[in-house]
Amino acid sequence: MPKPFVGGTPWKHLGIADMTNDAENVGVKPPSKEEVKNAKLTKKDPIVVGDDEETTTAIYNKGNKKTIVVKLTPKDNVKQTVAGDKFFMPFVDIAIWPPYKLQDGMDAGIKNFSLAFVNSAGSCSPTWGAYASYTINNDTLNLPKQIKAVAKAGGHIMISFGGATAGGNELANTCTTVATLAAAYQSVIDDTGVKMIDFDIEGHNSYNKVNVLRRMKALKIIQDKNPNVEISFTLATMPTGLLAPSGLMIVKTAIKEGVKFKMINLMLMDYGYSFPAKTEGDLKIAGYSIQALRSVNAQLKILLTTASGYDSVNGEYYNLLGATPMIGRNDVLVEYFYKDDIEKLTQFCNEVGVKMTSMWSINRDKAIASGESEVSILYQSTKLTEAQYGTEKYKFSKLLKEGRE
Repeated sequence: MPKPFVGGTPWKHLGIADMTNDAENVGVKPPSKEEVKNAKLTKKDPIVVGDDEETTTAIYNKGNKKTIVVKLTPKDNVKQTVAGDKFFMPFVDIAIWPPYKLQDGMDAGIKNFSLAFVNSAGSCSPTWGAYASYTINNDTLNLPKQIKAVAKAGGHIMISFGGATAGGNELANTCTTVATLAAAYQSVIDDTGVKMIDFDIEGHNSYNKVNVLRRMKALKIIQDKNPNVEISFTLATMPTGLLAPSGLMIVKTAIKEGVKFKMINLMLMDYGYSFPAKTEGDLKIAGYSIQALRSVNAQLKILLTTASGYDSVNGEYYNLLGATPMIGRNDVLVEYFYKDDIEKLTQFCNEVGVKMTSMWSINRDKAIASGESEVSILYQSTKLTEAQYGTEKYKFSKLLKEGRE
């Protein structure tokens, strides 16, 4: 909650007449008698009692007597917006320790961040990483202040739900009705003010038709209530395209339920031992990933044939696609995304107009440290040596950001 200051000076009693003439309160209506009557009496003068995205409410007292309730718009309150047509937005693994500081990425020239993942700790209440203590706006992570800093710097935030480790703690599992699930999603939007939300649907959650349908019905409620909030899906893919039946079923269900997605973000990773790509310089994993983008583009041409509200560019749907490689060593140990692979993938994305480039994850965008395991605890780094990666952090971020905001 903000401190009771506006423009660097303490708030003062404006009075009803002054409110309409004050530059910071143009259009603000004086409080009703009912508002003043119901305001909680306090000995402090003034005290902030609540705030939302646009206004802050304060109660003014004089001599222990309620006088007025006014709404002010602080100068430093910045609304969040959606990103543009071509942007770089890396995933941030929020729940690992120590917490990643968004300012570190901003200092390296990165403007946009996708915060992952929101799930539950077994109930229908959203938390980061399914940890009960990591509530959405908890003090340990200090995300509200960080999110505001990104917005003030002209960047954008997306919040991603789900992920590979969500399992039964995915909100579409723990919230057993459409109404409670929609309320859980809405609470995250309200608590953070974000305008971009993503749903990373993996594993058995991508096959569970009941939960997929519940999620889409809840998202239709969210979309109708928040028309300025963009929805995207992050889905597993192979060089042949979205997985059948899971990935295709998710997209088909969204279309059928009237959920207008702004992007299908492809996980360009973990293709399996049938697609080895371990040798540096062979560009195999870049080739597999480019083929996956082409395949999903072709699938969307079929899936969106009868759907309304989706615009192609010259008959192609790359403008609805995101590309998210797992930098360095992948979970499948015969797969590596090297710098040359990233350069080739980025070039293709820019040529065809892919909406978003991203990566898993910005926490990992550095060389392997001395004494660090080469095969385990993958969240620590790319697992590439300094000879392969370089000595400075954010090498892959800068490559994927090339030509984008």
